[in-house]
Amino acid sequence: MQSIKYLIFCLLICQSAFALPELKTKQALENLLYISDDGKVTYYQKNSGELQYSFNYKISTIMKGQKNTRYKVIAAKNVNHIAIERNSLYHNNKSHIKQNDIFIGKYLSTDDPKIIGKGINPQFHLKGKMLSFYNKRDKEIKIYSVTKEKITQTIKLINKLQPYFVPQVSILTPDSILYNDVNDKGYEALLMYSIIDKKFTTIYKAQRPAMTLSYCVAGETGFILETPFDSVLSGSQILGINLYNNPGFKNTFQVYSSEFGDFPSIVCKNDSIYFIKTTNYISQLNLKHTEVARINAKKLTILTKEKYLTQVYEFAGMILTNLNGKVLIVENNNKLKSDEIATPEVRE
Repeated sequence: MQSIKYLIFCLLICQSAFALPELKTKQALENLLYISDDGKVTYYQKNSGELQYSFNYKISTIMKGQKNTRYKVIAAKNVNHIAIERNSLYHNNKSHIKQNDIFIGKYLSTDDPKIIGKGINPQFHLKGKMLSFYNKRDKEIKIYSVTKEKITQTIKLINKLQPYFVPQVSILTPDSILYNDVNDKGYEALLMYSIIDKKFTTIYKAQRPAMTLSYCVAGETGFILETPFDSVLSGSQILGINLYNNPGFKNTFQVYSSEFGDFPSIVCKNDSIYFIKTTNYISQLNLKHTEVARINAKKLTILTKEKYLTQVYEFAGMILTNLNGKVLIVENNNKLKSDEIATPEVRE
């Protein structure tokens, strides 16, 4: 079929100096905000300050801001909503407690999105029924009910030591909120908050101060990556813990350990865990080599040969990483093969 002129997304396997294929798009990658897993829908920003989406030959404008406004768009799978974070002062205000505008809107709609608060990092949970975001100035996690159309819960963080700390948040059930925090002695911990009981339970506490915890959730299991801030020689590990029917969260198991410190980046997808592993350390140069690793069925596999990777993340059904300004495809298991028009997706 004829190539879609305005469809932003395409995948191009480009064999260059990189061992991995590079993600190519029809416009600047930094303006591309969201792609559906099948590539039919894209959301993107323009330097003029407009937020737009593309679907079935049609370009639609959702929001207009001042020039160089930056956006973040999150779409909830199988529901009709998107979350938007709008940073109107991206180039002018670099404060670590700067507050952005958080909106919720309808998927594939030009209806005006509704502002629901100030903060950063909006995320959908429970198949789009709940939304969380973080208010950096007040150090509060805000929980917004999409069905009730209001903020229903606020969790105040203890952290007073790390000004740039941003918690991860996962709402496991309508009653249970999983998040991390730092106490007054510098220990980071993964906590569970029960809305009904108004009770906090510690799931896991870092072994010492200056250790950071990153986590992802796969089914009923949480996987916690514990790695040091201060030294590559402090060691790191990944622990698995059952988040249900586990009194006191005492039943844990070690998935991985290393003598080196790894980067705090971890993704759970299907039956695999992806993270950035330190594969070598040259003490004379204080230089470490890092690669994307995958753990599947207890087997550790190094997926890259780039030496200097710092993050791994999921986007449009792919596992991606960055190197020297390039976005590289680590794994691509989606069904997208071209940018031709397909039957519009149905979201329930």
